[in-house]
Amino acid sequence: PAGPAKVRITPRYESMHYWTNGERLMKAGNKKITTGAHVPTPTKAIWQTNSNSSLGNQKGHFDVVNNTLPRSELVVYNDWWWTGSCEYCDIVYGVDSWMEFKYPDMTASNSNPFVQIFPRTPVKRAFGTVSDNETYLGVARELAKLTGDVRFEKMWQFIADNRPEAYLQRIIDFSPALKGYHFEELENLAKAGIPRLMNTLTYPRTNSYEQVHDSRPWYTKTGRLEFYRPEPEFIDAGENLVVYREPSEATYYEPCVILAAEHPAIRPKRPADWGIPAGDRSHNTRQMCNVTYNSADLLATEHPLHAKGWRHIFHTPKYRHGAHTTPVDTDFMAVLFGPFGDMYRRDKRTPSTGEMYVDINPLDARELGIQDGDYVWIDGDPKDLPFRGWDDPARAEEYKVARLMARARYYPGTPQGVTRMW
Repeated sequence: PAGPAKVRITPRYESMHYWTNGERLMKAGNKKITTGAHVPTPTKAIWQTNSNSSLGNQKGHFDVVNNTLPRSELVVYNDWWWTGSCEYCDIVYGVDSWMEFKYPDMTASNSNPFVQIFPRTPVKRAFGTVSDNETYLGVARELAKLTGDVRFEKMWQFIADNRPEAYLQRIIDFSPALKGYHFEELENLAKAGIPRLMNTLTYPRTNSYEQVHDSRPWYTKTGRLEFYRPEPEFIDAGENLVVYREPSEATYYEPCVILAAEHPAIRPKRPADWGIPAGDRSHNTRQMCNVTYNSADLLATEHPLHAKGWRHIFHTPKYRHGAHTTPVDTDFMAVLFGPFGDMYRRDKRTPSTGEMYVDINPLDARELGIQDGDYVWIDGDPKDLPFRGWDDPARAEEYKVARLMARARYYPGTPQGVTRMW
């Protein structure tokens, strides 16, 4: 373990946006903008650890679940909390919570000056869980048996030897802000509740300090701050300079268009250049709608659904401690999270002590005949929401689950025409 590690890089990383978009190429008219190394590989197996972001909390969740996930042959999750992702798994491995770790681990944050160690603990496991590491080793051993290739198991040799610190020390040795530390020392300090500072140049941590004060090159192609992109993709999109785009859905105005004053450098490929009909506002096409407006002209446009009676924006800002932490899922915190918490609540539709709610301006609510606390339906663009194919009679049960129902909360702080859900 003390010797040099031979590095062989085999992953091919892809953006989760491809997965969210149904692993479809982005194309419309006669133009395909998803090309080369960006073309997604069909996902056949998913194994994730301690993450609810790519399935349970996925943007476009019901489209992913109903149209993309069925093409995957295996879905595995490691978690110590039953999440929405676990609901759709073939296999869920129940693993140790942080206070039950029998193998040490390490973490840090870009906003926190400390490296934090999870030490081995004598605390007994509450249930029959195992370490994340043991799930990898167990599967590797079985693959080695099936294939006769011992390299599967050798991949996790130091886990098998109960020496996970060998892997953690390698991370330390090749991390500029940690190099020089010894994991055993860090773990012993952690047992006493003492963290260690990251070896950054400044404290508190100041991003780009060397670039600003010492004239070091920036980590860009030119070594300078770059506010212009010369690549053809940026020029074609009209985003080679800093511009603003309208949201793809939650707007009163023409969605996805570019707000920019006339400028010789901003010369995007417009829909007609790619053979896209002027009135086509379908999901994929909308993302290739490189139309520019000045502010006066943009404010004179309207969302294509507005004329059909869709008069409200529904937006969902991400409440950090509701989207990224588990405490909000505990019964007590769920009661406090919204105005409709009830420890004695019993409802098989959403079995919890809290309920989803949507903030709406009282004037809007009364105009629609909605009382404070009423249940309401929330529907998006019927072309593809809540998922593509929702209106197929054969998929009525999927639609029943996917259609959004919540309780209305009178909230004068949200403007008329705007609704909000955390």
